[in-house]
Amino acid sequence: MSSKTRLALWDYISRRQNLPASAKILLLVAANYTDPRTGRANLPISLFVRDGDVEESDVRRYIVRLETSNRLSKLILPGDDISRPPSTLFNLSPQLILSAQQWARNPE
Repeated sequence: MSSKTRLALWDYISRRQNLPASAKILLLVAANYTDPRTGRANLPISLFVRDGDVEESDVRRYIVRLETSNRLSKLILPGDDISRPPSTLFNLSPQLILSAQQWARNPE
């Protein structure tokens, strides 16, 4: 993913996604952290809270909706031992990234 793709994500999320402002902010936070080479950000909920300036309970609620609508994907990493619970990380979905790239080539 190039810098053009990151700009396409911002444009697509801002203009084409019919979502509440807080949900769009969460997607934009994920777009900011998405690695240009891998298309992944691996964000914990705490980063969404900090960078999106959204309450954790709201972040959790929006993340469920964004996962259900295939805008975010979840990655669960197992803990190292019993004392460390699994970590849940989030990324923009491949479908959202592809849609943004296609829209950037042929905006309506």
